[in-house]
Amino acid sequence: MLIPFYSYTHDLSFQRRIDALELLELKELTANEMDRIERGLLKYDIMWWINRVGFVFFGFILYKGQLLDRCTAHSLSLTRGLYSFFLGYQYLLLGDLLSGSLLWEEYKYVFYKYEPLIRASKIAKSPYFIHD
Repeated sequence: MLIPFYSYTHDLSFQRRIDALELLELKELTANEMDRIERGLLKYDIMWWINRVGFVFFGFILYKGQLLDRCTAHSLSLTRGLYSFFLGYQYLLLGDLLSGSLLWEEYKYVFYKYEPLIRASKIAKSPYFIHD
């Protein structure tokens, strides 16, 4: 259950970033709409880097700290390294969700306004589209 859900949220987060970058290419945007998109992309990038650094830091704290002593005390089959990686992976999942949500909250109204133009440009750029 973990991997498909993570894959879905990871893909959704990146798709929101791609849509925001495609919105910036439109010439119909007002200055306010452009600022909203750029602010959302900045929040996304900052959260993405905080998330990656936090993943390493959180895993290191779990690995070196006393939080995982129960794994060895109760003779569970999980090793300390795998368990800390698993918990860090959950942190990574939540961070990807948060970064995608921050971006989406900034530009969702602009996206809905210009979504037909974005979809039409994607279809026109597709190699499977037959141009007349």
